[in-house]
Amino acid sequence: MFRQTIFFSAVILLLSAMAWADSWKGSDADRLASLAGNWAVVDSEGTLTDLRASYLVLARGAGVMETLFAHTPEETVTVYYVEKKELAATQLSGRGGPVHLRAARTKERDTLYFETAAAKSDGSGLRSVRLTRLDDERLRVEWTFLTDGAEGESRAFELRREATVEELAAEVGRLRVSVESLQREIDRRLKNAVILDPNSKSSKKFLETRTLPPGPGWSVSGVAFRRFLLDQTVPFASTFASKGDPGMTVGHFGFEAGAGCRLRFSVLGGHGFIAVVDEKRAPPRRIASIPDFAVDLEGGEYGTIIEKIVGGHWSKHAIAVEWDLSRFEGKSLRLYVVDAETDHYGQIALSEVSLIETATE
Repeated sequence: MFRQTIFFSAVILLLSAMAWADSWKGSDADRLASLAGNWAVVDSEGTLTDLRASYLVLARGAGVMETLFAHTPEETVTVYYVEKKELAATQLSGRGGPVHLRAARTKERDTLYFETAAAKSDGSGLRSVRLTRLDDERLRVEWTFLTDGAEGESRAFELRREATVEELAAEVGRLRVSVESLQREIDRRLKNAVILDPNSKSSKKFLETRTLPPGPGWSVSGVAFRRFLLDQTVPFASTFASKGDPGMTVGHFGFEAGAGCRLRFSVLGGHGFIAVVDEKRAPPRRIASIPDFAVDLEGGEYGTIIEKIVGGHWSKHAIAVEWDLSRFEGKSLRLYVVDAETDHYGQIALSEVSLIETATE
């Protein structure tokens, strides 16, 4: 086990490889400082293991401290530093006395070689460590041991640099910006999509916007919607989600009716309902009691219901719906999907909603 501990100190040297990742450009202090961070050990199949090493820059770049197996009997701490203009290291372990190592010259490209300053009195212990740069993120470390005064066992290890918390946060930020930018572009294209209405005999052009809860413009209270594809092709959103039939949901989407406004979608059964309201006042941001809200909505508290459909028992065949809202041109309308039921079939599902209006030339 002591040899394994010494072996992992080779990992520390392996971190030196990071120091020379750019062919040893910069000062020794810079090379040592570049070891800072976390590394993971990779197995023979290239999979990251649970073995880790941590490195901390000391004294404004004058040294680097490596900690392995912290808070265990095998804990090993190695300090790397520059001594007489040469890289050196001292390892401390609970399994034995300090081991001193010093860099030695090698003609191999992208390789750093260390030797122990002196062998143990019994002629055993760590003899040398060879670090080879594989690429910017991977290092290979090889070490040899002395046995009875002769060079004996040899082992090799590969390490992979892990991203720092700051790097991960920055990457998440970049992904978030990318996703948000993509969503804005999708929304922009949908809002400006000019189509020819396949159900119209006229040559008029129409604007079509498609939306599906949850998504841009939707507000949802209660159980989150579950999205799925009907027949692997048609996007649907269902209130049958984490709590199944007992779950309750309200989703709503506000819009202004334009010229020739129509809504198209399909419904799959359940005892919830879908309605369009000529809005008198906006719903609360957070709906505390969905059953009470459903009663108020149907009672006209938030405006007159101008179209409504109630789902039936679940069926594999969706019901196609088209509501002509052209008579409400210029008015603020709101589409509601309400599941205030907790009995069997206490749910409802609707397809992607198409909001179609006459395009202005």
